[in-house]
Amino acid sequence: MCWRPASPAVGFCGDTGRRDCGVDLICDAIDLPPTPGYLSGGVSREGDKLMARYFRNGLCTALALTVTGGALAHHSFAMFDSEHQVKLAGTVKSFEWANPHVYIELDATGEDGSTKDYTVECANPGILNRIGWKFNMIKPGDKITVIIAPLKTGEPGGLLKQVTLPDGRKFANGAPAGKANIQ
Repeated sequence: MCWRPASPAVGFCGDTGRRDCGVDLICDAIDLPPTPGYLSGGVSREGDKLMARYFRNGLCTALALTVTGGALAHHSFAMFDSEHQVKLAGTVKSFEWANPHVYIELDATGEDGSTKDYTVECANPGILNRIGWKFNMIKPGDKITVIIAPLKTGEPGGLLKQVTLPDGRKFANGAPAGKANIQ
């Protein structure tokens, strides 16, 4: 519980005995020790209000960063159809090794025979590094084969399940993405 002065004439908002400055409400809500204004017997109503505002803003900022950090750090694979994977062969347009995800832009021939520009989402560089990927292993112009979980919307793109490099080496996309269920 917050420290309270023995007499309501000392330490409350501007020594008026009122409890409307907000500091008492904050103390009651989060059970913290008093602000420096209370320790000195109440410097002023403005000082107490300013300290309460700084404390409240700092607490709100810390809470917001904690909550949004977790929300931004994870997303679902629900947009991809992992049950109906497809195999595509094509030419790499670009390979982007950056957080939060690595991307491969691939000119590939789709199941309908038309050439499309596919955006293939991979795991983050940390996961890929741990399973043997290197930032320079895929280059523009390389002929590669990918197995992807296509986007449910039908747009040309998907989540990588496996890539086969020009030299025949095969790499997965890490455990979170799951394994390829076709070859």
